[in-house]
Amino acid sequence: MSAKTVLKYVLKYVLRPDNGVAEVNVPQTSKVVEVGYDPNNLLAVWIEQPVVTEPTGGVQPATVEMITRRFHVLETGSNIPEGAARYIGTAIAQGQQKVWHLYEER
Repeated sequence: MSAKTVLKYVLKYVLRPDNGVAEVNVPQTSKVVEVGYDPNNLLAVWIEQPVVTEPTGGVQPATVEMITRRFHVLETGSNIPEGAARYIGTAIAQGQQKVWHLYEER
């Protein structure tokens, strides 16, 4: 049995937009599967990506080319910036009146 195993996991990344843009460093082969609010009411994106499991039970990103994915976090009624044409999803926080839409730069 191998000491390390490469599997796919869904990992959560809390989005903290700076001027409406949030960046996430992930493996090139990653795939966004959900956008929403986590149990702490923080805006987050869940991303499927390859990871390496350690014999101790730890999980680390697989050794693959990493990329920075840029997401525009836009309130309903906002202009969609050029280059942010790929719609990812919409998130509505409980108890808040704002609705956020996530677009990824191409």
